[in-house]
Amino acid sequence: MHRLYPVIRVLSLVILMFGLTMLLPLAVSWTQHDGAEGAFDEAILLTISTGLGLWYATRKEQRDLTIRDGFLMVALVWTLLPIYAGLPLVLQLNVSFTDAYFEAVSGLTTTGATILS
Repeated sequence: MHRLYPVIRVLSLVILMFGLTMLLPLAVSWTQHDGAEGAFDEAILLTISTGLGLWYATRKEQRDLTIRDGFLMVALVWTLLPIYAGLPLVLQLNVSFTDAYFEAVSGLTTTGATILS
């Protein structure tokens, strides 16, 4: 498990930064008064707290990432970030997890595919 700590440390920073980028849609939601502020608040809180918690747990790890760690890092980022990106859809629109995950992957990859009407 200690071997994964450098990957988790970097992943935690990616999750934390992603949570901070979610502040922009929160600001837009707040200025537009569209009623999604609560969903963004909860999603941001969960994302940032997860990132901080993982970082705190692995903060003392100083080993550099290897190429193998890099492959794992990319796989984990593309697997986990859509979960956090889909949280506002699940919380606000009551979309199923799989639909929200699909929409989040579509949004993060900018493919434009959608299953929502």
